[in-house]
Amino acid sequence: MVKTRTQNGVAIKPPTSKASEDEEYEMNNDFESKSSDEETNKKKRKSRKTNATSKAKRQKAEPSSKSKAPNKGAAAKGGRRRKTLSLLPTMPLDVLFEIFRHLSPKDLINLSRTSTAFEKTMSDPRTSTVWIAARRVLDAPDPAKGFTEVQWGELLFDNSCERCGAKNNQDVDWNILKRTCSSCKRSHLLGAKDQDFNKTFFGYPSEIFDCLPNTNIRPWTKETYDPDHEIRKLYWIPDVHEMAKEWNTRRAAAKTSPEASEAFDTWREERKAIVQAHSAMVTTYKEWHESYLEEKEYEKYEGKMKRLKAAKLRLLNEGHSQVDIDNSIFSWSDGIRTGTPNISNSGASSSFELDLKLIIPFGSLDQDSS
Repeated sequence: MVKTRTQNGVAIKPPTSKASEDEEYEMNNDFESKSSDEETNKKKRKSRKTNATSKAKRQKAEPSSKSKAPNKGAAAKGGRRRKTLSLLPTMPLDVLFEIFRHLSPKDLINLSRTSTAFEKTMSDPRTSTVWIAARRVLDAPDPAKGFTEVQWGELLFDNSCERCGAKNNQDVDWNILKRTCSSCKRSHLLGAKDQDFNKTFFGYPSEIFDCLPNTNIRPWTKETYDPDHEIRKLYWIPDVHEMAKEWNTRRAAAKTSPEASEAFDTWREERKAIVQAHSAMVTTYKEWHESYLEEKEYEKYEGKMKRLKAAKLRLLNEGHSQVDIDNSIFSWSDGIRTGTPNISNSGASSSFELDLKLIIPFGSLDQDSS
């Protein structure tokens, strides 16, 4: 039995089955649309989460763009990307040889000290041809016995003390093949007349000194003064200690068999022969070194005169009189005495700026301008 409701006295019939089916269909459609929207949103949220995770992984694996920004900014600030030689040691050796053959021995020494990579490259035995070519350009003598090309180049062309590193040390003691400062010579050279000689070399056989080079040159002090300095024999202390170790090792081995004893005698005679051959070459080494220093001084003087000529020409082109220029700058003036030696004209000396109001003391500027 179906109950009916009355509204304002009019009976309301219940909806027909078709109408109820339509309403139910609409409700089902609304529910399905809502559920499909929720599923779509879930898929979107899941995809966003996945993209964010993969992006974070990429950021960990690869450097971010922010980390690269300072380099780009630095390059943009300078207007040009900075050029370095960091990849030069990784180039093939034949290419490096072609570059290095244009360098002087001093340039090769400086290059070998710029980084560990260059040090390994320049000390490689395969680069000995580069050192030989650079040495022969200056007609330098061949290396002495026991020296590599690199060690020989540093002895001939470097200007620092090999013991303490003191700069501007032009003196080489060719008797013992050492480039050392005065302080190191005082503290590392000992002779038989020095009171510390027996204490320092206590227990050393006297024969080992025949296998070592010696010198008679040492800075004069009250303690080391010797009236017979021309015939005295001074030995480099570290070399004596090193020779004593090798001597004792070979001497102990010589007692094991006749063959080892004969090998020891042969080695001892070879060492004596090396010392004698070296003594015969001392004069040759000295003459070459003196000639090399004279040539360096001439190049220095020639570069100074080029700078002076370029500076005078520049001032003359600016309208100053020749008399004022000649009375204002000289070869010993600041900016002329030192600087780049390759200046050949006034255009090449653009970095050389002179304030004529300071260097012309005669007040002739006002006269010229009037």
